[in-house]
Amino acid sequence: MTSLIVAMIALAVNHISERHHRRKIVVTGGAILGFVIGVAFQGIKDQKDTRYEDES
Repeated sequence: MTSLIVAMIALAVNHISERHHRRKIVVTGGAILGFVIGVAFQGIKDQKDTRYEDES
């Protein structure tokens, strides 16, 4: 989901800047960045949940 959101933001920025020749690079980079952020966030959340369950 994060990757989709960041890709949409990248598309919007690309549309505002009116540089159509960089569209694929910006959208792909945005999707990859969103995926990495999403994976990192989910990993931190899972680790926090596991730690909370171990303490209980």
